[in-house]
Amino acid sequence: MLSAWWTCRWGFVALGVLELAAVLPATAEESLEPDVRAQIARQGLSADKVAAVIIDDRGRILASINGSKPFQPASNQKILTTAAALHALGPEFRYVTTLTAAGPIRGGVLEGDLVLRGTGDPNISSRFYSGGPATLFRDWARALRERGLHEVGGDLLADESYFDGVRWPPSWDRRQEETWYSAQISALSLNDNCLDVIVRPASAVGKPARVEIVPACALLELEGAPETTAGGAAKVVVHRKPGTNTYTVRGQIPLRHAPWTGNVTLDDPALVFASSFAAVLKEEGIVVRGKVRKAAPGEKLATAQGMRLVEHTSTLAQDLPIILKRSQNLHAEVLLRALGANAGGEGSVAGGERAVRAYLKSQAIPDQALILVDGSGLSHENRVTADLLARVLHSIRKEKYFPAYLEALPIAGKDGTLDERFARSTVKGKLYAKTGYIHGVSCLSGYVVKDGKVATFSVLVNGIGASARAAKRLQEAVGELIYSRI
Repeated sequence: MLSAWWTCRWGFVALGVLELAAVLPATAEESLEPDVRAQIARQGLSADKVAAVIIDDRGRILASINGSKPFQPASNQKILTTAAALHALGPEFRYVTTLTAAGPIRGGVLEGDLVLRGTGDPNISSRFYSGGPATLFRDWARALRERGLHEVGGDLLADESYFDGVRWPPSWDRRQEETWYSAQISALSLNDNCLDVIVRPASAVGKPARVEIVPACALLELEGAPETTAGGAAKVVVHRKPGTNTYTVRGQIPLRHAPWTGNVTLDDPALVFASSFAAVLKEEGIVVRGKVRKAAPGEKLATAQGMRLVEHTSTLAQDLPIILKRSQNLHAEVLLRALGANAGGEGSVAGGERAVRAYLKSQAIPDQALILVDGSGLSHENRVTADLLARVLHSIRKEKYFPAYLEALPIAGKDGTLDERFARSTVKGKLYAKTGYIHGVSCLSGYVVKDGKVATFSVLVNGIGASARAAKRLQEAVGELIYSRI
């Protein structure tokens, strides 16, 4: 968190920003544009493949190179998603997950279904619970027992209808669907919608290794196991059969080797969520007589008059560093849909897009070049301008939550996706920015802080080929240039 001194100091600076009437061009003497153009040439980058906008502490545009030209933003898209959500929902916005009795409870028996309803909470995971999601599920089961419930006469029903049910954006690359950054999207999300796999060597060479999974439930099927070897390196491959939750684990792990860990995406996360919870209910002595299933599209659920038995929440403020520092795609996708659901009653990309455009309109930021097809930036079909991103970041400075937003961004040479960059730079610890990378794209947008002054920048590079080194060198040079001149 920010120190007390910085928070106080920042409050003074923020008030100054509030007084700015508009973003204005700088004088020729103040402009950094010639220096940025020289850096683009020095790094051997094509001038038409780079967009760069710099806004100083007082709102003057120090550089605008291809500023209004649409570029692929990669994960810089998360700036737009989080900014719109914070504006419309606030940092204390709560994701709510509930367990509701769809019927009366008599003699400890629920005469009806137990409905598990989600609104997208992405934080029911091993990240927040040391024993994995089962730790939280046990708390829920014990809360049910405390209410006197020991049997569910109907089904355990997963209700993910808060979102539109599109689990995988059509523009994402299907070849990546097993990777964590392409996890399926659901209003009931569990463990980042990934299966964690832990492989430990057996007690003797030649025996199958021990394989543990989180979450664990009957819905998930494991086939195979790595072989325990006398030596060599651990080589483990986990594959999920498309459209199923059947996983094959192969490879080898040496005797006395430390546990190997990896992950792979889940299929149909809402059903896995409910099935995993059902396994914990059984362990805790609560019987489910019916099926574990998902609510069918359009199914009328008898929950309006039901009794809410458990309510669990997490906030946007908690999730902000995960979206920005860790660049977690699922969390950004969930947030875009939650924004759409809360702002306009439609938990979809289209609903989220309308809310984003309404936010941009409220800030007088032009959106004509914006093409928004997801909330994370994983799609190659997204388009934004460097001018839009820089203006959004500049606008956030006037908000009360700006100090938290600043700290949620990766910090140069310190943490997040910038922990290994700017290590020997003058801006180490003084540049706060969102990275972005997909094939052919490298972006960096954020803030440079010096002596209480804050400059805003966006550098987008497209068409980079296989290596992002030149693009990163440019971004780092621009950061240092800004720091030397503000």
